[in-house]
Amino acid sequence: LPLGCAALWIAIARLLAGAPWALALLSVAVLTSTFSVRLLMQEGLVLAGMLERGEIDLARQRLSHLCSRRADELGAEELASAGLASLAENASDSFVAPWFWFLVGGVPLALAYRAINTLDAMVGYRGEYERLGKASARLDDLVNWIPARLTSLLIAAAGPLVGRAGRRALSVAARDARRTPSPNGGWPMAAMAGLLDTRLEKRDSYVLHGAGSATSAVHLRAGVRVVGWVAMLATPLLVARTLLVEGGLA
Repeated sequence: LPLGCAALWIAIARLLAGAPWALALLSVAVLTSTFSVRLLMQEGLVLAGMLERGEIDLARQRLSHLCSRRADELGAEELASAGLASLAENASDSFVAPWFWFLVGGVPLALAYRAINTLDAMVGYRGEYERLGKASARLDDLVNWIPARLTSLLIAAAGPLVGRAGRRALSVAARDARRTPSPNGGWPMAAMAGLLDTRLEKRDSYVLHGAGSATSAVHLRAGVRVVGWVAMLATPLLVARTLLVEGGLA
């Protein structure tokens, strides 16, 4: 499926080789389908609002829009922690990773990445489809190795823009990133925990920045702003590459 997505775009690009501006515009439209930053930020704000209003049962249900963690026994702090961790991890999966692979190999690699990541989200879990999904899960780990670490750097770079200390984000990421079961997810999550000086914890799994304050809706809203700035910092490179390379203007 990833190879098929890439091959389909290559065929389309060859058909439009004589119309660089049309190819550039179509590239933007197709590339947009590999990102989901706005929805990610919206879900973070919705969850924060529910926690602020004390709507714990609704927040437990809504958490499934951000991650697959079981939420029926989670309290307000754990819900906020799960939401913030998901915001950080998905900043990589939903934006930085397709952005990175687009810079490396254009729309074909961005589409291939999105296919890999979607397959991992569908069947890359232990259980009924474990044997079917193992290839997707391992490949997803591979293609996210660099983007996850880049995301931690971008989160740190966004720090001064939201009045936070980027240096602390990097130090916490370097210290705590390997404490999560995922080889990649710990990097953006630990960076976010350090940047916002809050503790991210998953029961019986990991604790990131244990010296930080309890996570709350305030941190969730701050995390949404950080994700927005991460996207803003990367966008100029996306636009430049689309126009110069995909549009054949270089």
